[in-house]
Amino acid sequence: MKMRYFLIGFMLVLFLVSCRKENSELVKQEEIWTDYRLIYKAELETTFARVSFKHNSGEGENLKLSSKSMVLLNNNPIEFDGTYYWYEKVMNKYVKTVDFSYTDLDDNQFKNTIFIQDSTEISPSQDTLFKDSVQFIGWDGSSLKSSEFVLLVAYDTSGAKLNVIEQDTVGTSGFYLVNSELNSLPTGLVDVHFERWKSFAINGTKAGGLSYSQYISKPKRLKLVEKD
Repeated sequence: MKMRYFLIGFMLVLFLVSCRKENSELVKQEEIWTDYRLIYKAELETTFARVSFKHNSGEGENLKLSSKSMVLLNNNPIEFDGTYYWYEKVMNKYVKTVDFSYTDLDDNQFKNTIFIQDSTEISPSQDTLFKDSVQFIGWDGSSLKSSEFVLLVAYDTSGAKLNVIEQDTVGTSGFYLVNSELNSLPTGLVDVHFERWKSFAINGTKAGGLSYSQYISKPKRLKLVEKD
């Protein structure tokens, strides 16, 4: 649970440009913390494979690898993005599995395979949410497996109000929503999407890191109404 909150709460912070940046040859190789991620955005029909390096932890200095270090995606080099301080490959298709390989200056090699468990889309028949009653909203896709959770993200069309609800029960394929969970949103049109996350054990240095995949569904505009 703590790891999940860390993932969500710092998913943007981890990749903003830090005030301090270093090259990897300036730190002990065993102190390099690594973040691997595989993200598919269904609305864009695009897959993003990313890896970033930091000193000691996810809140440490951003690191750019020395020219003598190497990071590969499916045995091919990945380009460095100096704006976000990550290595990224953008693929204009749905890629479910990738292999990362990182070799540090001490010639240690770390291999990590990440895959997206399944698509998770809002059912085409879903067109209404009820603000004042218990309801079930399911997804098209397989039920949750171990090390997975799904977020339901709902926001009004102005973007001013936002609700994020989590489901992590293994075997389930949707959300039972109670009236209190949507109270902050005004009635009317709301935009809703699912985010399916899966975490993986990381093969890395003693500093550790994160490894996960994320499937972001197409957003769907629904009516939020009150029965009474």
